[in-house]
Amino acid sequence: MSMIKAIAYEQRNDRVPKNVHEYCHYDLESRGNGETRYIKVKGHYGNQIHGELTDDEALFAERHPDNYWLYIVCNIGYPEATKLLTFKNPLQTMKKQIIETEVTRRERRIILTPY
Repeated sequence: MSMIKAIAYEQRNDRVPKNVHEYCHYDLESRGNGETRYIKVKGHYGNQIHGELTDDEALFAERHPDNYWLYIVCNIGYPEATKLLTFKNPLQTMKKQIIETEVTRRERRIILTPY
């Protein structure tokens, strides 16, 4: 549902999205209107507004600040209440919380929420 909403949004805005989540550190690569967007899509069944990036995803976002976007889709279980929020350069435009875990190796996640 989240990817469908994000793809439809891109198409409505005259961009051509391509699903690349299997081999990139983001989900969609979208081109049009003279720009390229690298989009990470996060979906929530409730009205939660946050996204989580792995270290590799965050590193890619840092290297492409003007082209990296975080799309958060809320209320995906309720089609009439579903909403899409878009954040350009989320590492700079959103509040960051870093969580470190250690399972088989040390792993860090970056939780992003709006200011």
